[in-house]
Amino acid sequence: MKEENEHIKELARRLFAASISCWQGISLQHAYNEWVKTQEGEIGSYWIELAQQVTAHHFQREPASND
Repeated sequence: MKEENEHIKELARRLFAASISCWQGISLQHAYNEWVKTQEGEIGSYWIELAQQVTAHHFQREPASND
């Protein structure tokens, strides 16, 4: 179970790094390295804010119509 949790965390790191890479126009490896070294692999506040911007930009939803 512990190995499975670590695997899931690693997948999340890679997905997050890919989002940052696309948003900032930096290499995927650079984004991943920056994130991993921040707070020893934890998400620092800068990265959380950036992730929220990425999410808001790429996944904006149109308001549901009540027609």
